[in-house]
Amino acid sequence: MSTQLRDSTLAVAQLACSLVLLIAAGLFVRSLNSAEHMYLGFNPDQVLNVIMDPHEIGYDQAQTKSFYEELEDEVRRIPGVQSASLAFTVPMGFPSKTTPVFVQGHPVSARERPTVIPYDCISPTYLQTMQVPLVKGRQFTNSNSEAAPPVAIVNQAMAKRFWPNEDPIGKYFSLKSNTGPFVEIVGVAGDGQYFFISTAAQPYFYLPLAQNFVSYRFLQLRTSVPLQSIVSSVEEVIHKLDPDLPIDDIRTMQQLVQGIGGLFLFRLAATVAAIMGFLGLVLAIVGVYGVVSYSVSRRTNEIGIRMALGAERAEILKLVSGRGLRLVGVGVAVGLVAAWALSRAMNSLLVGVNAADPITFGTVAILLTLVALAACLVPARRATRVDPMVALRYE
Repeated sequence: MSTQLRDSTLAVAQLACSLVLLIAAGLFVRSLNSAEHMYLGFNPDQVLNVIMDPHEIGYDQAQTKSFYEELEDEVRRIPGVQSASLAFTVPMGFPSKTTPVFVQGHPVSARERPTVIPYDCISPTYLQTMQVPLVKGRQFTNSNSEAAPPVAIVNQAMAKRFWPNEDPIGKYFSLKSNTGPFVEIVGVAGDGQYFFISTAAQPYFYLPLAQNFVSYRFLQLRTSVPLQSIVSSVEEVIHKLDPDLPIDDIRTMQQLVQGIGGLFLFRLAATVAAIMGFLGLVLAIVGVYGVVSYSVSRRTNEIGIRMALGAERAEILKLVSGRGLRLVGVGVAVGLVAAWALSRAMNSLLVGVNAADPITFGTVAILLTLVALAACLVPARRATRVDPMVALRYE
C-alpha cells in the first residue's frame, strides 16, 4: 500500500470515528436535556429525607412503631414543615423492594414465571408529601391498620398491564400465590420515575407501612422554608426521642434526583462523549490537513507548471482541495452508516431522544463537513500562492 493511499485511508477512518463520537455526544447531551426537563411523577423541590433504623439499637416492632408515630407528630410541629410522611424508600433512593404478583382470576401456571413488580411501603401522607397525583380511588388512611384487610395503590402502568380497559379499583392481587392472600386495590397513582430515569412507564405499587412493617425508613418533610434551616430542628427532635439513635443520612430529594439513580449518569455520559468527540474532531482535522498538505508538497512541481501555463488561482484551489473534499465525503458517509448501525445499541441509554435522531445526525454531519473543509482549504489556499519559478525548480 502506497504512503498516499495509507494516509488517505487513515484520514477517512479518523473522520468516520469522529463523526460517530460526535453523534454519540450530541445524543447524550440531548438526552441529558430531556431528562432534566421531564416530569418525574412527583415534585422533588423542598423535600428533605432523613434516613434511620431503630432496629440498629435494639428496638423491637412495637417500640419502632411507637417511635415513628411520635416522630411524625413532633416534626409536623417544626415551623415551616408543611407535610411529613414515612416510607421504606423514595424515588432514586436505595434500597428497593420487588415481589412476584399473582392477579386474582388470572392464575400463573406452573410453567410460567409470575411478573415481578417493584413496590414501596408508605404512610398515609406519603403521596401528599411527595405530591404524587392520585388518579382514581383513595389514599391510605389510619384505618388501614395491621388488623384491617390488606390494601394497595397501583400506578397507571400496573393498572394498564393487568387490568386493561377495566376499572382496577376493587380488583385483587397476591404477593404470595394464585390462591392468596389477596390485596385489594383502593387507588391508582400517576406513573413516575422510581429507581432510574427512563421514558418507559414502569409498573409499581404502594402498600401501607401499618400493614407491612419495616424498621428502616425514610422520613420525608416538605417545607416552605430553606431545607438546611430545619435540619438542626429535625436532629433535635430525633435525639430528644432517643439520643442513641443514629441518623444514617440526610438528603434532599433534589440531591437524589441529581445523584447516581438520577441525572448523574446522564451528565457523565454526556461529558465523556463530548470529550471523546472533541478529541476525535481534532484528530480528523489534523488527518485531513496532513493528507492535503502532503498532496500539495507532492504536486508542487505540477502546480508550478499549471500556473506558468496560465492556470487561474481558482483552478488551482479546486484542483488541490478536490482530494480533500473526496476524503471528507467518504469519511462522513462511512461515519453516518457506522453511527446508524450502532444506534440500536444506544436506544436503551437515552431518554426523550431516538438514537437515530435525524436532527442530531444532520447537524453533526454538517458541522464536521464544514470543519473538515476548512482544514482542506488552508493548504489549498497556500498552494495558490506558490511562485511558479520556485515550483518549477522544486525537487
